[in-house]
This record gives sequence, C-alpha cells and structure tokens, in this order.
Amino acid sequence: MELPIPLELNSQRLGRCAGRDYPLGSSPWGAGMTDKQNPKNDKRTGNGPKEPLWDIEKIRGLDDQGIKNLKANAERRANHSISELCDIVLRERRPPPSAGITKHDAIARSITDKREEKDSAELLENLAIRLLERYDLSKETAKRRSAEVKGFVAHSFLSKAMRAKIGGGQKAGKLVFDRYISYRIGNDLCLFSVVKIPNSNEIAYEVFATKHRLPNPLPISEMHPYLGDGGRVGYSEWGCRYSTFDEAASLFEKILSEIAPPIAT
Repeated sequence: MELPIPLELNSQRLGRCAGRDYPLGSSPWGAGMTDKQNPKNDKRTGNGPKEPLWDIEKIRGLDDQGIKNLKANAERRANHSISELCDIVLRERRPPPSAGITKHDAIARSITDKREEKDSAELLENLAIRLLERYDLSKETAKRRSAEVKGFVAHSFLSKAMRAKIGGGQKAGKLVFDRYISYRIGNDLCLFSVVKIPNSNEIAYEVFATKHRLPNPLPISEMHPYLGDGGRVGYSEWGCRYSTFDEAASLFEKILSEIAPPIAT
C-alpha cells in the first residue's frame, strides 16, 4: 500500500472551473480521476501535485507499518534521504542490544569508557539526522555524481543499523573507541570521528577531509602515530582535531555544505 501524500491547500477561497466552485488548491476534476487524466499532472506541462516535506518528527508520528509504506514509496521514487530517515526511526523503536563485551572490545574498557562511547555515538547520530534532512547523502546519488572518478567507492553515511560507524582504530585495538560518520563524493571526502586515546581521559573530536577544505590541517601521522607515515583515514591524509564536539561539528557541516547536494524543497 502506498502511503497517501496529500495536496497542499493554498487557501480556503473558492475558484471556478467548468461552471462549478471548488476550493483553491484542490482538484476541480474530481477525486475519481486518475493522475494521467488530471491535466494538472500532465508530465508534458511539468505540473503535478506537491509532496509534503517529511522530516524526522513527522515520520516518528507514523506507526511501524506507515513508516514501512513511506520507505517503500520513497525508494520507488528514488528519494533516498527519506528512506534513510525511515530506517533511523525504525531503528529507534527496536529494543536496545544487551550489554556486554562486543567483538570490537580489543582492549580493556571500563564502564565509563563504554558510557562515553555510547554518548559520543548518539551525538554523531543526532547530527546525522539533522544533516540527512538537508542533504542527499545517499550512496546512490554519490555514485551517480562520481561516475567519472576511477575506482570511486561511496560511503554509507551511517552503518546498516543506522548508527555511528565503528572505526578502524577501535577494531584494531589502538583506540578505546572510535565512532564516526562519513560522506564521499567525486574527489572529496568528509569524515567526522569521536575517539578516546588509550591511557588517558582525552576524548578527541576529529574531522578528516581533502586538505584544501581544512583550516590548519594536520598530517594523519601526527594525529594518530600508530598509522605511521602515509597513513590514511577514509582516503584522507589530513585532519583537524578539536576539544569539543560543537567545534568539529561546525567544520563538518561547513564542508558538507560545499560538497553534498541539497535536498530540493
């Protein structure tokens, strides 16, 4: 079942068509007519009904089946941003995973470490939700717009479970935790990670991108010596490190605004 998408009413004043009154913004042709029969939807004129803007709060107001219907509808129309927002809301409704040691716990981690990782991941996920409402960050669009880049590999903005991804530093046991979100298009990359350095209480907020888009870029080997000279994070050899989430988020959003296609409104 395709989720109904209502027409937007411009006002409640009456107009006239074929000798009868009808509310402006509604169809004077009658509810029984199909889209093809309705001349306002004639593809030759470029006209058609406007779809409502779906943001995260509107989607949260639907039941599970309604969200699934909206997701299927969005995918049929290649609206990947709405599809990803539907995945996020469905993930929010799943029961939380059981606590315990995960396969990524390559080094000893305290309860505090795990709580800080959870909090950091949630900060990234909340930021991701806001950005997905403004930009088309889907892999499909990135691939289409990067067709001329040899060997291009698109990034998923979030994990398959629609959570902040787990970085290589955590998987290799070099960092207490390493959570990130990332986007790649053409020859540009933008990656935002939150990491905790072993044997310290320091949590670092890092943004990696093409060098010319970074203010005062640092080489990866200086930020993460374990990677060695020529090391890379998400195809980038340069990054910036901040002591607060908001500073790093501001730079990440600025770079995305320069490289990511905005959602048409």
